[in-house]
Amino acid sequence: MRVFLVFLLTALNYSAVGQVNLVPNGDFETLSRCPEIQDQIDAAVGWGSIYVQPLNISCLPDYCHTCNNNIPQSTLKVPLSRAFYQNPHSGNGMVQMAMYWEGLHGGLSQYHDYLQAKLTAKLKAGKRYCVSYYVNLEEGSTYAVNEIDAYFDNGTIDTSKNCEFPHIPSAPQIRSGNTVYADTMKWVKIEGSFIAVGTETHITIGNFYTDAQTVIAKQPHNAYTDNFGAVVAAYLIDDISVVESTTLADAGPNTHVGAGDSVYIGRPMASAIWCDWRVLGSNTIIGQGPGIKVKPSVATSYVVTQNLCGNITTDTVRVAVWPAGVNSVNGKEQVYWLSPNPVLQTLHLSQKVKDERAVWVSVYEATGKRVYSGNLQFADSKAVVDVSQLAAGFYFVELKDGSGNRFRLKMVKK
Repeated sequence: MRVFLVFLLTALNYSAVGQVNLVPNGDFETLSRCPEIQDQIDAAVGWGSIYVQPLNISCLPDYCHTCNNNIPQSTLKVPLSRAFYQNPHSGNGMVQMAMYWEGLHGGLSQYHDYLQAKLTAKLKAGKRYCVSYYVNLEEGSTYAVNEIDAYFDNGTIDTSKNCEFPHIPSAPQIRSGNTVYADTMKWVKIEGSFIAVGTETHITIGNFYTDAQTVIAKQPHNAYTDNFGAVVAAYLIDDISVVESTTLADAGPNTHVGAGDSVYIGRPMASAIWCDWRVLGSNTIIGQGPGIKVKPSVATSYVVTQNLCGNITTDTVRVAVWPAGVNSVNGKEQVYWLSPNPVLQTLHLSQKVKDERAVWVSVYEATGKRVYSGNLQFADSKAVVDVSQLAAGFYFVELKDGSGNRFRLKMVKK
């Protein structure tokens, strides 16, 4: 008897992540290729810049990623660059941008870079959105500035002039204020909120003000300044998010972990919504981010605290720990196997001890998100599962038999 269980794909994919954070690839982790030279922001999936005419100066940011540490273009190496020494705020990717340039650059007297992405959905009229991103001044910068702003429009930002001029008729919705961002050690969060008019489909980050309107602060001389060879205010940007302000915190579904193992809880890192994590009943922060990995020795509940521009919400997740030891059926040791592994289409499950009672099967992504659960019937200690619709990747398969025993298997889908 062959039993087919077709998995209906409810797995998180890239577009599903963007439903909470409307910025695609806000953590700059997804790349189409490894950048080899400056100006290749298009290598970060979903990102680009504004098009500039008539000069051949495109105001393009640089994409910095750990994948390019062996290339000659040393200004892009992470973390040790000719212009900075810094790791990304999270993961392996970030962006390098000029917010001010002293003197002429390519014939332009007020050169600025502009970073742009199309949102995953149009903003809703009358809704308030919380916008945040993290910045860090490069050690190679001669100056620091106060304008690192975010502007939202329908994608028709004025590009008829070159990038030494402001490109919009009004101020950006998110303005970084009077603070001069001069920290070269720590990442600094810029955050603000605004009410959408309902036509906004794009986000553009940059300095939209003239030199006269910008606060420009001279920085102490250091060795990096000479190495960089440019008189600029250059910044690193990472973890950009645009989230409806009423979005609630999400610690994810209750999950489990094998004794001695770790498990990821919370939202995927790509959501770029930075939160504080604590053990329930404690005030000590054990981690920060959209989600974290935990390794409890006993069943533990974790609390996530999310602050969206002053709207503070919390959520709790419980992580059970599977007991160590041998699972048995009628006094005999029970073991499950799966093959082939990696699997392309059909997964075969086998029992050591024959047990035809229904087995509850759940499948989880590596992040801990459950993508399927349902009953599976074994016949002659065997069952067959159709996994052809699953996306390629790493999965955990949990089996719970009629005796309450739990089994955890690892599966790789090709």
